[in-house]
Amino acid sequence: MFELNFFAPLAMIQSVVPHMQGSRRGGMIVNIGSIAGKVSLPWFTLYSATKFALGSLTQGLRMELAAHGIRTMVVCPGYVKTAFQSHALVGSPPERLLKGKKFAVTAEQCAQAVARGVERDARTVVTPAIGWALIAAQRLFPALVEAQMTKIYEGEAK
Repeated sequence: MFELNFFAPLAMIQSVVPHMQGSRRGGMIVNIGSIAGKVSLPWFTLYSATKFALGSLTQGLRMELAAHGIRTMVVCPGYVKTAFQSHALVGSPPERLLKGKKFAVTAEQCAQAVARGVERDARTVVTPAIGWALIAAQRLFPALVEAQMTKIYEGEAK
């Protein structure tokens, strides 16, 4: 999972940055993270770890590459309605979260959010926007959010 979610983007960045520093003299690196890279999900612990790492890489590169006119953005979608879950080898979101679809977007909606983020030179894009509420709650009340996530996770395990 780290190979796909962290090391593959890192290798692509290492390949493209010299060109962005050279004749292009700038540009934007867009990494696809996840809300799970801002709030750990106990049913996707390893996935969350890979997306946290990608977010940290994006933030660090923003500072390192700013002098070259290179910007970075991390996109943090909630659940995207694709066939991803049917191909996941380990873990799945709790059924009650899938039914609620509060954090569900289509691939097209996610792409539109990415385009808007590039246009406005965003640092982070969260889609759907309601995801910011969960991220804020995690930052302000971590014990409460962790307790709720544990309750959801343990409820599914029964």
